[in-house]
Amino acid sequence: MAPRCSRPASPLVGLLLLQLLAPTIPYAACRELRTLLQLEAVVPPAEAELAAAVNIFGDEIFAQLSNETKPGGDPGLIISPYSIAQALAMLLNGADPNGTSYQQLEALFGANQVPLADLNQEFQALTAALLSSSQPDSGIRIDNANSAWLKEGLRWQQQYSDSLEQYYNATLGTLTTAQASSSHWWLFMQWQLAVNSWVAEATNNKITQIVTDDIVADAILILANAIYFKGSWVKSFPEELTKATPFHLLDGSTMQAAMMYQPLEERAVQVATLPAAVGNVAIKCQAIQLLFAGFEYAGVAAQPVGAVRKVAGAQLELETAEGPVDYAEALAACRSAVVDSLPGGFDSKAWDYSTSPINLYLPRFEIEFFASLNTALQALGVTQPFEGGDLTQMAEDAEGNPVQGLAVTEVLHKVYEKVDEKGAEAAAVTAIAVTTSAPVQTNPPVDLRFDRPFLFSIVHCPSGLALFNGQIYKPEEWGA
Repeated sequence: MAPRCSRPASPLVGLLLLQLLAPTIPYAACRELRTLLQLEAVVPPAEAELAAAVNIFGDEIFAQLSNETKPGGDPGLIISPYSIAQALAMLLNGADPNGTSYQQLEALFGANQVPLADLNQEFQALTAALLSSSQPDSGIRIDNANSAWLKEGLRWQQQYSDSLEQYYNATLGTLTTAQASSSHWWLFMQWQLAVNSWVAEATNNKITQIVTDDIVADAILILANAIYFKGSWVKSFPEELTKATPFHLLDGSTMQAAMMYQPLEERAVQVATLPAAVGNVAIKCQAIQLLFAGFEYAGVAAQPVGAVRKVAGAQLELETAEGPVDYAEALAACRSAVVDSLPGGFDSKAWDYSTSPINLYLPRFEIEFFASLNTALQALGVTQPFEGGDLTQMAEDAEGNPVQGLAVTEVLHKVYEKVDEKGAEAAAVTAIAVTTSAPVQTNPPVDLRFDRPFLFSIVHCPSGLALFNGQIYKPEEWGA
């Protein structure tokens, strides 16, 4: 994983100047001014490498979830790799450093040779970089929260709670029995209400539930991460130009999507044509970066290049010079190509400013996705945490004896994302439930029209971290 090339730190006067001028100068000029003033924050190599590792891990998780679900069966599949990674990093801190769970979890981050204290510091620094550009009054808000919940009667091991609070800024909560009545149902309701209330607050009420009664009934402890993002486009889409437009679905049928439109001048945005392959068939993927306010985050939309067609009795296909290929497979190949282009942010050679004006067509969408990550994680080699036996650094009893036999029962992930003319809003929650036993689990303008399933990511430009990563199968229907 190549470290990001460093740049001079952002001069405060330049940042203030850009904030003052941005509303009054053309979009392309804003980008040129930003480059001139060197406003992109420096991300040290260690954090850049962690961002790249999380991107790769996220792509692998995404591929596993795609295999578990029927492509196109839902409106889309969206995950937040960094939300998942933070929850797993908190779990890593509770594993025996000499145990199998520790080895399997650290391998996810490519951190086999990195001391735990260093990895914790990298997560802390990367999170700080992600949050540093949050300016709600200026059209960009990013929140990140962690929490850990332990059933009453037990207590956190001191080193574990210190690490969660110091590096992950975690809130430590208690699943109390103080208000318990004779009804176990009422007790479980109180526990899940406590966790879900925290989730709702941390995600601005975009996600209001992650655990249910049956999850908390068996759990000894719960680890949770929540991320919230809301950003306004630097250049919004004129609402009056949104109209009904055919959109190709993966099953080959079409729908009338609410298609946004805006013309972009030459050199207004960064674009990329990325090489990919479906089996032995080479394809290309076209991608575009749309900046949010503050210029530190961007929406990245991408799709395979080529005409699409429906073959009787088959799914949507992509036409290539070597013959048709399955469109869903081509979309997956493009997803990996986009991830590969992100290390170093958008400084990589794959990305450059457009040399032609672009007529951009992008559909509105609002999507929720929920999944258990148990099977996906086990497919990636993380099996021991579900079997238990070496998560011995987390909790202890009243006498100070480590709680033995802890094992993960569920890793749950829920994501919300909305894209419209004004910008994007997204939220993600990851919860890990742990119990004492567990079963194993100038040129002429070119049209860039996203009228078939496409990729959409929200990316932190300085680090290249894909904060949210998704495949949109069915956008908002016109008139819905």
